[in-house]
Amino acid sequence: MNQPTSEIITSEFINEIDEILFSVFNYYMLNIDFSDFLYNFALHINDLIKRASHCQIAHNDIFDNIKKNCPFIYDVAVQIAKKNT
Repeated sequence: MNQPTSEIITSEFINEIDEILFSVFNYYMLNIDFSDFLYNFALHINDLIKRASHCQIAHNDIFDNIKKNCPFIYDVAVQIAKKNT
């Protein structure tokens, strides 16, 4: 895993994200090597959690576009989001 030297998020958090992605991708029988993107995705999720905890909900047109035009991708994303709720 390529990770910057200054740790912004914990390895436990990264491992949790790894397990969630593996579980959801396995459920959908997706064979995806996400190891090169895991740290950046974990940063994204960490920031998402921070925004949500401060009620700073960000909405953009990409969300609506994916929901409308890419229902499978949207469904996978929803399952990832529900995994730890």
